[in-house]
Amino acid sequence: MEAWPSFPYRTIDINFCKLIRQLPYLIDGDVQLTQSSAIIRYLARKHGLDAKSESQIRDQDRLENVLHHLVVGMAMLSFGYVAGDAEENKKQFVTD
Repeated sequence: MEAWPSFPYRTIDINFCKLIRQLPYLIDGDVQLTQSSAIIRYLARKHGLDAKSESQIRDQDRLENVLHHLVVGMAMLSFGYVAGDAEENKKQFVTD
């Protein structure tokens, strides 16, 4: 039987612990983040992949919103928040 990998013990701010219920979350050294958009923006800035010019910023904002709506739509279908026949709704979502 394989043992679970051991991780170094670290303390996390108690207020952040309350936020952990919001997935995903990222802990990177002293940085503690929740919310996928904030995490993506943080990682992009950290690795020099963030938008620099005004046109790049507009494209980045637009792409972020498209991805957000896609994820929300998929979640609504997955958890049954869309009224009607779930299988038919899934087919419609994919074709739209």
